[in-house]
Amino acid sequence: TYDATYLARYRAMLDAAAAHHIGVLVDNHQDGYASPFCGNGFPRWTLGSIPYGAPHYDCGFPNWSFPAQDPTSVVSQAYDRFNANQGGIKDAMKAALTHLVGAVKDHPAFGAVDLLNEPGAGTTPTATFDTVTLPALYTGLAAAVRAADLNAMVFGHHRIGDGIRRLSDVVLPSIPNYGYSPH
Repeated sequence: TYDATYLARYRAMLDAAAAHHIGVLVDNHQDGYASPFCGNGFPRWTLGSIPYGAPHYDCGFPNWSFPAQDPTSVVSQAYDRFNANQGGIKDAMKAALTHLVGAVKDHPAFGAVDLLNEPGAGTTPTATFDTVTLPALYTGLAAAVRAADLNAMVFGHHRIGDGIRRLSDVVLPSIPNYGYSPH
């Protein structure tokens, strides 16, 4: 289900940006996966049978990000579910991106789409995530954006934690109108 009220608010923000001659990057943002983990972005239904408590945001920076970089954490289990498309999570995200871009593509402020902020590798070895999983993810998400707007510019970047604690071996996907957006 898509929230028409949210989309109306989003369009109002685009109207405000356009009034000031500002182009907008539609940011498919997430941090720390979901609200039960001091994160945001993914809905709780994507957690499936992973145990979790009530939403909270009291972890502070940078503590909220550490579980996403720990392959033994429940946050990494959630990223594993996403990366494997368990419960149709990726399919739902692709449909949501198609819907959102379809709703804003003709707006004068619309400029591009950030496919997914700092996705987590879960338990996937980082070399495999960077060279296989992430390029495939971005290719699929870009296809969903292009289903609504054939020429939309799309951006992607590396997994969470790159540039802070380690180097990235990310392989850029072969996607037209793609930009790499490092943090």
